[in-house]
Amino acid sequence: MSENGRTDNGTSMLKSYISCMEELLSVLEQTSLVQARTLEFRNVILATQMETSIDGILVVDGDDVIISHNRRFAEMWGLDAGTIKSRHHVQALQSVLPLLTDPALFVARLHYLYEHREETGHDEIALKDGRVFDRYSAPMKGADGDYYGRVWYLRDITDHLLADLALRESEEKFRAVADAAPDAVIMVDNKGAVQVWNKAAERIFGYSSAEALGKSIHRLVIPPGFRKEHLRGFHSFRKSGQGALVLKTVEVPAVRKDGAEIPVELSLAAIRLKGKWCATAIARDISERRQAEETMRKLSLAVEGSSDWILITDKNGIIEYANRAVEVMSGYRREELLGQTPRIFKSGNHNELFYSELWATILSGRTFLAIISNRGKNGGLFEVFHTITPLRDSAGAITHFVSTAKDMTQQKHLEEKIRLLAYYDELTGLPNRAFHRELMVKTIEHARRYGQMFGALCIDLDNFKRINDTLGLSVGDLLLKTMADRLSTFLRSSDFTARPGGDETVELLYRLGGDEYLVLLQNIGQAKDAALVAGRLLRELARPCILNGQEVFITASIGISLYPDDGENVDDLLKNADAAMYLAKDQGRNNYQFYSKSHSAAVFETLTLESKLRRGLDHGELVLFYQPKLDATTRAIHGMEALIRWMHPEKGMIMPGSFIPFAETSDLIVQIGEFTLRTACRQVKLWLEAGFKPACVAVNVSGRQFGRTDLIEVVKGALQQAGISPGHLELEITEGTIMRNPEEAIRTMHRLKEMGIRLTIDDFGTGYSSLNYLKQFPLDFLKIDQSFVRNVATSHSDRAIIRAIIAMAHSLNLKLVAEGVETEEQFSFLREQGCDELQGFLFSRPVAAEAFSALLERGVL
Repeated sequence: MSENGRTDNGTSMLKSYISCMEELLSVLEQTSLVQARTLEFRNVILATQMETSIDGILVVDGDDVIISHNRRFAEMWGLDAGTIKSRHHVQALQSVLPLLTDPALFVARLHYLYEHREETGHDEIALKDGRVFDRYSAPMKGADGDYYGRVWYLRDITDHLLADLALRESEEKFRAVADAAPDAVIMVDNKGAVQVWNKAAERIFGYSSAEALGKSIHRLVIPPGFRKEHLRGFHSFRKSGQGALVLKTVEVPAVRKDGAEIPVELSLAAIRLKGKWCATAIARDISERRQAEETMRKLSLAVEGSSDWILITDKNGIIEYANRAVEVMSGYRREELLGQTPRIFKSGNHNELFYSELWATILSGRTFLAIISNRGKNGGLFEVFHTITPLRDSAGAITHFVSTAKDMTQQKHLEEKIRLLAYYDELTGLPNRAFHRELMVKTIEHARRYGQMFGALCIDLDNFKRINDTLGLSVGDLLLKTMADRLSTFLRSSDFTARPGGDETVELLYRLGGDEYLVLLQNIGQAKDAALVAGRLLRELARPCILNGQEVFITASIGISLYPDDGENVDDLLKNADAAMYLAKDQGRNNYQFYSKSHSAAVFETLTLESKLRRGLDHGELVLFYQPKLDATTRAIHGMEALIRWMHPEKGMIMPGSFIPFAETSDLIVQIGEFTLRTACRQVKLWLEAGFKPACVAVNVSGRQFGRTDLIEVVKGALQQAGISPGHLELEITEGTIMRNPEEAIRTMHRLKEMGIRLTIDDFGTGYSSLNYLKQFPLDFLKIDQSFVRNVATSHSDRAIIRAIIAMAHSLNLKLVAEGVETEEQFSFLREQGCDELQGFLFSRPVAAEAFSALLERGVL
């Protein structure tokens, strides 16, 4: 019974006793003797109850004198029955004061209640011997409210306090044990309210004990998606203490205070308290275990799927695990290996000393590394690079060995592939630039040691870029491979192919990059031997090629340098062979040239021209001059031709004939062409804004630029950037450019014509255009080459050609422009023959844009 319950019961008995006493006193005063006896009988009954009570009872009158007490009261204080009766309460109990731990408080409490008669009192009295009494006091009043005295009630609550203390200690011990547990310990009552919430529960779920106690477990830790199901199960559990999860350990989801969902391992039990089923749960956060399991799963997959051999044995060498790679390399199935020792792979290629060193190394805790020859199930040998590592337990004792190994066969294949990529050209399979330098160094050392001569032949395909531009990169690559195959086949079958140990010439073929090859002719007797090989190579390369069903012709230029005359190191020999190759190109291509110091300076200047021209283009050194085109009848300006000049900072103005031919052999011609196109269009826009009305500007298009797939977009971009209409632009294309690929040229010209651009064939009469194609070209003008105009006064044939060209053009509804007009006689003849427009020094030299504005102001020249 609780302390409150115990007090309430005593109070009730005391009140009943007091009520009877008050009624007895009242009746004695007011009723008859019979009634008094009846009440006296009742009083006897009450006295009997009082005497048999386990609680001590003391009754005092209005003067605080003891009029009654029961036996239990005297026993509790150790007094003789009757010794305190009829004595003042305070005086009667003087003998018990030494028994109290605080006698002063005891006496003060008595005085207070006797002074304040209307009040009730309730306190605890502590005795020195460890006992504790629960004391209760209340006044006795008659029906009229008069004060008759006071009743004191004492109960020895020592045992109850000790029981409560034991209970609290038990609870504290339980709390200490629960808080020490690594897992959450939770108890909920029959309504699902949390009653126990330990430290681990605080850590795992994020709620403090103060936040969790008394709260519904459903709201605290059950994920929203599972709450309905949980409530149904708990409703059934409340009635029977049974459930799907009771007395089981399961993994379930839970939710933390921060909303994060975590997996927990839950053990649930039912207990019955106060006749109702409650639940206790132990929950373990298994997030780290799940992560560890996932890591182990990934590790297991990685180990199992690894291409490397992974084998694990116990400390005695008994195989416990072998991955898939072990099966693949050895041919044994895993089931055949488990329980065996690695001796099953023993090849016999290693002696006992080898195995002694192996075991001595790993048993000492060190890692053993070696290339080991193993024998597979089929009897075949395979070499692997082994790493054997000991594993130790927490005490440091070796428990297992892990053997990892790489198949050396795969590694050797990889090394060979890397070597090929590093030293051989991927397209042709020939040794590349990096490899040729290494071998050239060895060739020079050998020649120096034995006093031999060798030749370096630098081979460059002529006009290869034109093949790339017109037929495409794939055809260009096919041509490079075909040329490499031809060179290899020819050199292997020639008289200069060496036999091992012989004195004959040894050839080595390389691809330096792009369309350039290098041939080393070792141990040649004299220079003419190199010339003989070069001549044969030229004839071999000049044979037609069938590429993708199309016949292609190409030639080569070869430069030759000789060791030791033309250089004694790799760089000098290559530089001089390269210079000789450029000399061969200057000599008309399709020939070979020996290096000569007299030509070296000129070749070097040619080689540096490209870098200077690139710099000039970047620094604005290229400018446009304009030459007017006049109506042959009125001499009025109808348009102009844009002509490029290089304003060199040191050499002054350089005419296009000095740099355009070189630019045409590289990508610079495309950049120069785009620059010319954009600049000319912008200048026309400026003249239009100034009020001039030039008909159109003519811009020359190179063969490489005309063959590019982005030509249309480049032209559109130039017009749009300048903000002029296509009718202000005329493109001049040479006859030779068009005839390289007439069908493609027709398609390109039609697209330009559809844009509204005027088209002219430049230098007409110098090429080989077919009349059949000519009538298909969407042209506006034919431009008569100045070579015919120059001799018109003296050459009957040139006059006849001009007449024929004019007649043919007019019959095809084309107009004629004659360039290079320098004399009045030439002018008169061309005008009489019906030429439409004229251009030449007779009217004006090419001038800068500012000077051309003055010509436009004149209008007629």
